Amino acid sequence: MLKIASPKKYSERDLNVIHLASLISPEVERGVAFEQAQEIVDIYAERGELRYANSLVALFNAAMASKQSTGNHYVLDKCLGASQRIIMWYFSSCLSLDNVTKGDIEEATGLSRSTVDRALPELIEQGYILAERFSAGPGVGYKITILK
Repeated sequence: MLKIASPKKYSERDLNVIHLASLISPEVERGVAFEQAQEIVDIYAERGELRYANSLVALFNAAMASKQSTGNHYVLDKCLGASQRIIMWYFSSCLSLDNVTKGDIEEATGLSRSTVDRALPELIEQGYILAERFSAGPGVGYKITILK
């Protein structure tokens, strides 16, 4: 028997990150993608959320870079959702993955805590990463190993 599913509730930031990820698709003309991405970034810059705006710029520019760039294959991986793609790109761009906290991921990517909490176990389950937690408690880091 099928059950009625309640729609997911995404924050404004989640929706913007999902929108940016959709612009990376090869079907979207580059000029249109950059124009729409700039509009999103400008909204946050005008609000004074410069750190978040800069994170969006860095993520988008890295994703739109040539296919040879580090981590770009995650952006194009159709098996990953938008948030998962962004997290994998972030992991692949880090110099060290020895003590990564959920807060680090949130700050660098602009994703919400609930999105990070949902995406990490999915990445582990799908075999993209191995995350070894240092100890119990909030704010504790993980040693991340990229498997794929």
